[in-house]
Amino acid sequence: KGADIIRLLNENNIALDMSHLNRETFFDAVEKAERVLVSHTCFDAVHPHKRNITNEQIRAVIEKNGVIGLTFVRGFLTEKNSASIDDLVKHIDYFCSKFSFRNLAIGTDFFGTDNGVVGIDNYSDFYKIENALRSRGYSDEVICSIMNKNAEKFLLEK
Repeated sequence: KGADIIRLLNENNIALDMSHLNRETFFDAVEKAERVLVSHTCFDAVHPHKRNITNEQIRAVIEKNGVIGLTFVRGFLTEKNSASIDDLVKHIDYFCSKFSFRNLAIGTDFFGTDNGVVGIDNYSDFYKIENALRSRGYSDEVICSIMNKNAEKFLLEK
């Protein structure tokens, strides 16, 4: 039935969100889906977690020109009792240094957790992330791409 659903998504130019798929299902689905995204996750190489994606999964999404949304869920970001903006930026740094910035977006999961990044309570706090990235030398183009342009571009693709 999954293959039939993916075929229907493909016929209607609807992207498959692979955020909640286990790794085996992820690779089966990414082979079949034409448009893919991972709306809210972090990176297993930075902090191992069963919901975080591996470099191999990241490459598979990039090959499909998909987008990966970085979530603010503490348990995905760090093993510490609270997650900081620095923990979030570690994941951004990792992705950008290994894969570029072109397929990275923000996928907060504000409405799926109450255990997020300290100081980032809603969208009006995003300037704090932008400031942290700017202080690390990220250009305005890269910051804007990660914060919204990459997701916008993906959503508008046909």
